[in-house]
Amino acid sequence: MSKTLFQAPLKSIQQELSPPRLIPGLAAGAIAGIIGISLSLSFAILIFSGALGEFAPLGIGLALFGGLMVSGLVAIFSSGHAIAVPQETPAAVLAILESALVVSLGPDATPEELLVHVTVMIALSTALVGMSCFLLGWLKLGAVVRFVPYPVIGGFLAGTGWLLCRGAIAVTADFPLEWGTIPDLFRIDVLPRWLSAVAFAVVLTWLSKKYDHWSVIPGSLAVVIVLFHTSRLIGGISMEGAYEAGWLLDPIPSGSLWRPIPWDQLQSLQWGAVFDNIEGMGTVVVLSLLDLLLTVSGIELAVGDDIKIDRELKAVGAANLAASFGAGFPCYTDPSLSILPSKLKGSGRVAGLVTALFFAFGLQFGSILLAAFPKPVLGGMIMFFGLTLLIEWTWETARQMPLSDYGIVLLILTVIAFLGVLPGIVFGAIAAILLFAVKYSRIGVTKREFSGKHLRSNVERSPAQLRWLNHSGDSIYILELHGFIFFGTAHQLLDRLRGRIDDPHAPPLKFAVLDFHRVRGLDSSASVSFLKLCQLAKKYDIDILFSHLERGHEAQLRKSGILKDSNPHRIAVPDLDRALEICENHLLKEAPEEVTEDHTSTSGMLGTSIFLRILDGENQIEQILPYFKTISIDKNQHLFRQGDRPDGLYFLVSGRVSVWLEPDHGKAKRLRKFTPGTVLGELGLYQNAPRSASIIGDRPSHLFYLSGQAFERMEKEAPELASAFHRFIVKSIAERLGYREKEIQRLW
Repeated sequence: MSKTLFQAPLKSIQQELSPPRLIPGLAAGAIAGIIGISLSLSFAILIFSGALGEFAPLGIGLALFGGLMVSGLVAIFSSGHAIAVPQETPAAVLAILESALVVSLGPDATPEELLVHVTVMIALSTALVGMSCFLLGWLKLGAVVRFVPYPVIGGFLAGTGWLLCRGAIAVTADFPLEWGTIPDLFRIDVLPRWLSAVAFAVVLTWLSKKYDHWSVIPGSLAVVIVLFHTSRLIGGISMEGAYEAGWLLDPIPSGSLWRPIPWDQLQSLQWGAVFDNIEGMGTVVVLSLLDLLLTVSGIELAVGDDIKIDRELKAVGAANLAASFGAGFPCYTDPSLSILPSKLKGSGRVAGLVTALFFAFGLQFGSILLAAFPKPVLGGMIMFFGLTLLIEWTWETARQMPLSDYGIVLLILTVIAFLGVLPGIVFGAIAAILLFAVKYSRIGVTKREFSGKHLRSNVERSPAQLRWLNHSGDSIYILELHGFIFFGTAHQLLDRLRGRIDDPHAPPLKFAVLDFHRVRGLDSSASVSFLKLCQLAKKYDIDILFSHLERGHEAQLRKSGILKDSNPHRIAVPDLDRALEICENHLLKEAPEEVTEDHTSTSGMLGTSIFLRILDGENQIEQILPYFKTISIDKNQHLFRQGDRPDGLYFLVSGRVSVWLEPDHGKAKRLRKFTPGTVLGELGLYQNAPRSASIIGDRPSHLFYLSGQAFERMEKEAPELASAFHRFIVKSIAERLGYREKEIQRLW
């Protein structure tokens, strides 16, 4: 198992150790390592500030430890395009949770107790991020998270930007930014510090927008740090004086920045205070997942390679779980750093491993370097990431989003700024749901609508019956539904039915057919509208037929009382064809007797009125009858089978038959149904091709049969009679094709 687990990554690393890819990979890793250390410093100072300010070095150690574990493991087990470092989104939320936890513990808590609780909270958050990522990847559900509405994601990220900017001010001012502390920002000893951070953030933001190059951030950091210490020396300010004035971090002990929490301190932990913030930890998980998934999608586009999202989730998840045992910060793939090796034509795995080595170096020897790191630089880095998010989601996306979606982004940002992250999540989710409902309710639930005059069943009827259906077909109203039906869209059906009933130019409505063939979902809230629709139909004596209902949808309608076996006026039928057949049969029952006659005389002899449609007069009936034979079939008996050689054509005199497609493998399917007065098998006779389908009796039926030999004899012995017969067949085929052509045009 372990051999298989490590074999593929090790083989991939060996392939990437060639000099053409190794050297650029080392350079990319060094750049990512420097930026990763800078991020760790900034985010740790953001969280470990205020009451925990004296433990900032330990917080930096936790951030560096998380970066070391996650960047190293992700470099080995991911796709090879990922460089993972601490991220601003979870850091901003953890800073808020730290403040809430300090408040809940009360003023009597010692700094050591505060440290233990905050460290455990960070460890739990990292563990939850790891478990969530790994489970989603293991269950292959990575794409599910992408269904979160885009404006909601934008609002959360914009709110995160605001929190980072506010935290940057707090870091440099050395007190939390609240309404009551705003006047303190303008004290002479505070104002220069946070203004310097703002200036650095603004310049860095401008440079990164103007010059899309890897050297912007590390180069800017180096220049600003050199300028700071040069100015300090020129001004004659010592390191101790800079510490006392708040320009530098407090003195940091030498040695490793990370150390485990003593067991005796863990025993005094108040778990209730930690779990009071479980919702906030859930926010860290959700935002981290969304950020990671968006990042992977962006990297795919940038490097031109297909990245398996579930593999990335498992790699990041397992790495964060490992980091959580040392209370490391949540870390995941960084988009800009992950693209860097590809830009430099280097190895992504090598770059990730070098990044991990930089984190290890900073963890062991960082105290020497951190002593010279100005606070405004750290605060400026935090604000830089905050400004980047704010600009991206409140300015740049304004040109890409509809106004309604952009309004949700601003709403969530405002709520987060004034009320906090959790209220922002609630308000954003509610606004997104309402917007979705409003937008979707405007989408027509009806794809097409017809009358029975223009859309008929696949029952082949006599010309007289067709004329009657053409006359009375407008009393059938067909609605082809589609999409997802809920209360907002279902109400449209009620309005359409009411509009059809009130139409003064249309005949009274007798049947309403609702076809669910294209419906993908049916919400329980739609039942109210369907009940109102049924009440309206009952008032006007209209039968409602529900066709193509899925089993779950039918069960739902029955549970709501819309469908009942005892109610013949509201029925479910398998498909639209059967529904139309039922409606047409009811209409034909009201037709005159000459329309519904069965072509059978009272004496039991087969009638000959069918031939009056072919011949010029009754005097020719005696002439044509000798060419036909009378045959009978029983119910479920084949008249002929699919694949049989053509042996003639048939006139259905009485009874009813159906055309069936009978594949060698699979279920037989009914194509059409024939009623008395119709012609069967004429194409086979003319084309001399095998039968394309089978014909089976639906009930005992009688037919006139004209064989191919008899037809040839008719052409020789009675050419005028044969010519009239040809014209009749051509006219029948033309009428049938013309009707089908009109039906296809209506469907388009």
